[in-house]
Amino acid sequence: MNDASTSSDQPNENISSDHAAAAAPADMGTEPTQEKKRVQREQKGAVLDHLIRSIDIMVYCQLSTLYYME
Repeated sequence: MNDASTSSDQPNENISSDHAAAAAPADMGTEPTQEKKRVQREQKGAVLDHLIRSIDIMVYCQLSTLYYME
């Protein structure tokens, strides 16, 4: 009777270990994805900052030109 329960317990343990092994690469796969998203957010912020500064400088130059032309 113990042998029957032992044999039925073993497949469940194998399934659990299979799930744990399958879950480990999935967890590891999310970390590089999150890192990549973080880097992309930083780059996007840098580009937007550069664009805003460039537009501010252009507007300032145009206003200065209009002021001195009058």
